[in-house]
Amino acid sequence: RSTGQDDGLGEQAGRRPGARRGTGLALANLRERLATRYGSAASLQLQPQQPGMRVVLDLPTR
Repeated sequence: RSTGQDDGLGEQAGRRPGARRGTGLALANLRERLATRYGSAASLQLQPQQPGMRVVLDLPTR
């Protein structure tokens, strides 16, 4: 398991004025690639924190 966390403004609060909202395509692509390679043994979670964001990546050991 690998985790990363920041104490920034967070996902929504950190958006620049006038910035477009993303489509989530990059995260969907990453999750699909993890599932193709590792099946249900891998996962990617984004967990909003106050303040900031936490990312948890689970990969199986070989």
